[in-house]
Amino acid sequence: MANKLPIEKKVLVISMLCEGASIRGVERITGVNQNTIMSLARRVGDACAKIMDEKMRNLNCRNIEVDEIWGFIGKKEKRATRKESMIIGVGDVWTFIALDADTKIIPSFIVGRRDSYHAKAFMEDLAGRLSRRVQLSTDALSSYPEAVERGFGSGRSRENGTHNHQRNARREPNHNQPRREAESHAQDALPPSYSPDKRFQQEV
Repeated sequence: MANKLPIEKKVLVISMLCEGASIRGVERITGVNQNTIMSLARRVGDACAKIMDEKMRNLNCRNIEVDEIWGFIGKKEKRATRKESMIIGVGDVWTFIALDADTKIIPSFIVGRRDSYHAKAFMEDLAGRLSRRVQLSTDALSSYPEAVERGFGSGRSRENGTHNHQRNARREPNHNQPRREAESHAQDALPPSYSPDKRFQQEV
């Protein structure tokens, strides 16, 4: 059915989904059946993923900011049963996002649980798309230290950056939840260690 829609209608449906409209909302406004909307969204998403895998390679990024966006499937985690959460996949879901602070492109993302497995997969995918060392800024998710080591390589010296974090900490322009961030002064390829209770930057 999606293939029979006029191109203008397809563009309208996808544009509304990108703007955050619900599937039922798009159905009411456009008159396109919700099953057709989901089918079209899946086809477009698969095509976008293929383009991303082919084109987002050897990127000359300098400053990468990493964060996670919360969402849920079916119902929130606290309302899902163990069977629904572990077997069916209902409950909280997180989208790991890597953002180039200079160009605003997103070289890598992954959707899954906010756990070590998905953090490692995310960092491995991100590292494989970059052509140079970058300044990497993350939050204090406990899974990131090992994930960064695995993705960007472990053959590097480490130094304790806690003092620098405290001394150089500054407020981010985040009105909802101010975080603390610091810049590492490590030279040539020596990233600081993670500080578990602060947002930080490191060069990888």
